[in-house]
Amino acid sequence: GLEIESITPDSDDKKIAEKLSQLFLKLSYSNNAIILSLPRSQLTCRNLKVPSHVPQEIERISNLHASHYLPYSTDELITSYQLIDTDKDGYSNIVLIFAHKDVVNRYINILKELKPAKIYIIPSSNGIANLYNYVSSDEPGLVMIVDIDYQLVELTIALRDKLLFSRSFRLTNYADWETLFVNEINKTKDAYLKEVSREAPVKIIFIGPDKIASRCSEIINKQGNIPAEVLFYATKVKFSK
Repeated sequence: GLEIESITPDSDDKKIAEKLSQLFLKLSYSNNAIILSLPRSQLTCRNLKVPSHVPQEIERISNLHASHYLPYSTDELITSYQLIDTDKDGYSNIVLIFAHKDVVNRYINILKELKPAKIYIIPSSNGIANLYNYVSSDEPGLVMIVDIDYQLVELTIALRDKLLFSRSFRLTNYADWETLFVNEINKTKDAYLKEVSREAPVKIIFIGPDKIASRCSEIINKQGNIPAEVLFYATKVKFSK
């Protein structure tokens, strides 16, 4: 089987590029395109309603809005958006996505060492929504997908593979972490209902280490407000060689 070697957070960029090069060589990578999943904790998302249906105008408005949320100029940010829907009055509901150029350029410079045909960048929230849709495409309905780790938690509200809302928070080691966790889940749901839609998610899906994902699912089910379950996707995802 393929040996997996972790790369520590304090690794320098050259070492990361070398490790990736070794891994890609084992995977018979041959200068194909690379998709970079940018962590939700390293970008900002905001839901906006903008007065246009025209992509070029929406992009211009998005660029102007991005600098309002962070203490950086427009030139220091990389901005994009995802369309949720449009209305008959000429407005578009979008997810505004932006990150500091230094963050994105660091990853791009590392990946350039692999000489890819092209580099695509997507928010990790999109990857989470796509994973759920791939594994559970026969289950319609609005869901909250919680990607939980031992330190960071990412919450994504999606309708099939369409990202509608996302946020992240750090999971502390406090004795009352369960209370914090429930509060963050409720905060996310309330923010979504206020900013995006009055339609609440029909269930919460947990992904991550089995033990902690199962525990979090139990916690939410005890609240009795919304059903929760764990997505054990490892045996359902097929990887091509």
